[in-house]
Amino acid sequence: MDVKGKLRLALGSLKDQAAIGKAVISGQNGVAGDMDVAILRCTDRADAPVDDKYVHELLFLAGNSPGAVVVLAGKISRRLEATRDGVVALKTLVLLHRLLRGGDRRFELSLCDAHAAGDLPLDLRWFPAASFLRRYAAFLEERMGWGINAAGSLEPVRPAAPPSSGEAVLLLRRLSRCQTLLDRVVNCAPASNYVTGPDRLTRSALSIVLRESFRVYASFSEDFHAVRISSDSGGGGLRGASARRIAEKAATQTPKLRDFYDECKRIIAGKNLDYPYVRIITAGDLPAASLGGGSRRPRRRLLRRRSSCGGWRLRSARSGWPSTTS
Repeated sequence: MDVKGKLRLALGSLKDQAAIGKAVISGQNGVAGDMDVAILRCTDRADAPVDDKYVHELLFLAGNSPGAVVVLAGKISRRLEATRDGVVALKTLVLLHRLLRGGDRRFELSLCDAHAAGDLPLDLRWFPAASFLRRYAAFLEERMGWGINAAGSLEPVRPAAPPSSGEAVLLLRRLSRCQTLLDRVVNCAPASNYVTGPDRLTRSALSIVLRESFRVYASFSEDFHAVRISSDSGGGGLRGASARRIAEKAATQTPKLRDFYDECKRIIAGKNLDYPYVRIITAGDLPAASLGGGSRRPRRRLLRRRSSCGGWRLRSARSGWPSTTS
């Protein structure tokens, strides 16, 4: 780090300490004040990951006070809106991600509701569009619509279609949601200028994204396999334009996902990451029945001829099947 960078870090540290001191004085013996202090300590300018101690403190404070999750969401949002420092912004996003993963189901849904209501915007338009910060924020925007179920897997928080739509439609919607989230994952791919702030902070964020993407890819792979089994066993599969789009998208997305994982293996070392094997899907992986073609019986073309008795005779051009009408 050059002299200018060291001075900037020192000044930032002084600002952090001043802000923490102010929060301590103004919020003595109050949950809101304790939240302010914990958020400031989690999102300082130091070259260090988000401190687990303060993440757990925030989970405890918000989980034991009615309505505190909404208050917490507002404080995180204001911290993100007020900063123009890349390190602080990245740490704030990582903090939000950690809270989403660390809270119980009620806490998680409350954060998602706050985001849906506009109380937790992730607007970072003052940072470059190609920066990791913007791409990570876009991932979190989509991630806010997902929750961790009892089995530890990610699933959409709310069904994308009403239950009356039927299992086939729900399966297609779930596959589509998986593909959308995986798109945001691949968009976080590291590049030559991908680092915002200290390198290890970005790697820390990427590690969380990777772990969650493994779960989502497993769900997608399982559902996609179920479509194939249904089709191969004569169950008819899933027909229509939606199924065709999913198959075509999978054919382009799975190679990108494999390349993304290969690149992350190269740059993220020393992490306990259990990368899945990504099977490359081709457009021909789903039978024609699943894609809406080839399974429908051709319609008979009927020819009308006047019979010798004055009536009309109908004949199938395909099978010679006759019938008579008057």
